Amino acid sequence: MENQYCKRTIKQCADAYHALLQIKQVPCSYQTAHAMMRLKNELQEQVEFSAEQEMNIAKKYAVKDQNGEIQWIARGRFRLEPDQAKDYYREMEEMQSVEVQISPVQAGVPPESITMEQLEALEGLLIFEEG
Repeated sequence: MENQYCKRTIKQCADAYHALLQIKQVPCSYQTAHAMMRLKNELQEQVEFSAEQEMNIAKKYAVKDQNGEIQWIARGRFRLEPDQAKDYYREMEEMQSVEVQISPVQAGVPPESITMEQLEALEGLLIFEEG
């Protein structure tokens, strides 16, 4: 399994990354913890790329202050320039739909606790032993 790749969108990579962050404190075997760490490290590159691209898109369409900086209205929230919402969301969708290749990782038994949402996000990327 180590030499194969699977395609995932940037959005799917972000979902899988966040699922790993949610379950990182759940007790599991060394093999599973190591596999989760390896996958998290690989996905982190995609998440950082996504965040950088999101900021570039935000800079393009956000309302700016007198210094040309994004005018934030709350943590992670800003207003869009009038009549720019459609273009902003189109560019965001295009960026999040970019497909990348991720190496699936063989893990041991699943963590003691995992939600269906987390399992779905990790499907095909973290291959658990059948129990």
